Amino acid sequence: MSPLEQFDAATKTVTQERGAVYGHPADDFARVAHMAQMIEDCADPRIRHALYMVLVKVARLVTTPNHVDSAVDIAGYARTLAMVQAWNAERRAEAVREGE
Repeated sequence: MSPLEQFDAATKTVTQERGAVYGHPADDFARVAHMAQMIEDCADPRIRHALYMVLVKVARLVTTPNHVDSAVDIAGYARTLAMVQAWNAERRAEAVREGE
């Protein structure tokens, strides 16, 4: 089997498995796109991405509210958001120190 055939076989399995859990990707993506409109005003692209990833998991929980893994993922993305906030604060502090 060629690498492309291997890729196609693997991705078909993944999309079928995800579809069985979360429904058709068009429905899931539409939910995320609808919710994502509210975070477009976030000025920080890193924070905006973390918020977007939380929305992806929220959209999945709409379909599968008892899927614990999605809830755990939300906690993980919330922590990464806090990590980015800390990183931003450190960069600001460095800029102030350099400006002194």
